[in-house]
Amino acid sequence: MALRLVTTPEQLPTARDLADAFAASTADGNKGCRAAAVFVYAADPVLTAEAVRLGWAAEHLLALGPRPELWLPGSTYFTAGLAGLPVAVEMRPVAATPVVLALPEGAEVGAGPRTRTWSQLLQSSRRYDWSVARPDPAVSFTGELATHALYAGLDGLTPAELERQLAGGLDRGGYPLGDELSLLCRHASSAGGAVTSLIVTEQQLLRYQRDRELGDACPPGGRRPALRAVYPSDTLGLDFPAVRIGWADASPEQDTQARAFLSWLDTPGGRAALAAGGLRTPHPGGDLPAVEFESTPPSASSLATTMDSYDRARRPGRVLLALDTSGSMAAPVADGGRSRYDVAAAGIANTLRLRGPADEFGLWAFPHVGGARQVFPIENRQLAEAQVEDALRRIRPQGPTPLYRTIADAVPAVRTDTDAVQALVVLTDGEDTGSGLSRRQLVDRVRGQGVRVFVVAVGEASCGGALAEVAGATGGTCRQASFADLEATVSDIFSLLWKGA
Repeated sequence: MALRLVTTPEQLPTARDLADAFAASTADGNKGCRAAAVFVYAADPVLTAEAVRLGWAAEHLLALGPRPELWLPGSTYFTAGLAGLPVAVEMRPVAATPVVLALPEGAEVGAGPRTRTWSQLLQSSRRYDWSVARPDPAVSFTGELATHALYAGLDGLTPAELERQLAGGLDRGGYPLGDELSLLCRHASSAGGAVTSLIVTEQQLLRYQRDRELGDACPPGGRRPALRAVYPSDTLGLDFPAVRIGWADASPEQDTQARAFLSWLDTPGGRAALAAGGLRTPHPGGDLPAVEFESTPPSASSLATTMDSYDRARRPGRVLLALDTSGSMAAPVADGGRSRYDVAAAGIANTLRLRGPADEFGLWAFPHVGGARQVFPIENRQLAEAQVEDALRRIRPQGPTPLYRTIADAVPAVRTDTDAVQALVVLTDGEDTGSGLSRRQLVDRVRGQGVRVFVVAVGEASCGGALAEVAGATGGTCRQASFADLEATVSDIFSLLWKGA
């Protein structure tokens, strides 16, 4: 009998561990055979809450995944609107974890009281010349909580000045614009260089220290540079709840096992599994320090106010998009005759809606179209969607795929003396042909240039090998996408890079 458990992307490794431990516990007294199997997947918690309220309709199956019996949302912030629904919802508080500052070797905080506020720790970073990197609030609830705490304790800094300081920490350390798992995974592979402290939860820091999985890109094994926790006196935290969703048409077996999972979390075995995942249970033990922190989430209105301030304070983006217009992009996709190029062009034009007045955009095509690859120069004039659509409509996909050469030439074209996020977004469906550059030559030419490279790989293109290495070396990411979710993938990337309206 299979259960389905949905969680957040940041909590996916922990949820997998909990599901495995629960399934193993059902084999006790059952001749070694597990009575339950739990399928675990990740989805945005805001969208998950909406899907539960609306009964998990067909559009939610397509956008999020199968209808779950269990939900680990990470915080009761996302469950506030579930009271009074026709579907039976049972929620239990099972654990908590504070947001901490993870200090590497060489990051000094100076003499003084052991209890320090976020503001005092930021002052220490400036005094002792180390950086601070925060998860991106656009993709991380930990990042949102940290921003709320940081803004509440601003001492002599404006939000814009604070955002410039945090952005510098990301840039100097080559950290991605992502969640806390991506920051820790990047730190695990770092080898000297800039001294950067990370804002993460104690839970994920403990997983890092214990060599536990930090996502598919960061499995256990290998030496991880040391990090130690500092607990700000004004920090916030996650109140980790577990939710059972009793759908009216669920089988009795599914309902029984879903109830059993919630009950198991409060048994010695369940509490041990939560603690092994780095979480604090209501029955404390082990060697974790006694720490006071506020785990009840901020109100929706106060967090919205903080995020409005963040949106105004965050830096704009300077982005060049390089679009593959090689012959393979003329191939049809399976949705009724549109070509790969048609799907990509439509997605790019729609992405312009995310752009704000301070954001910059440029567009290249590769290989050259009519002897030139620049379709639009990088600038902040407000291109209309119709202008971009018209320019893309005149292009006919043909020729090879000089992918490496395009990336190598585009990075210096993006680079400028500005506080903006500088990024190259590459959309391609194939392997490099005709560039005359090796993988090593490409990586050497783009590393350390201050320009993040994001790759969207579709069709025969793969996020293995050179594309993943280039993205990782520049603080970008490589995203594998289907043509069905291509527009959403491109939009996700631009929502990180652009300040918006």
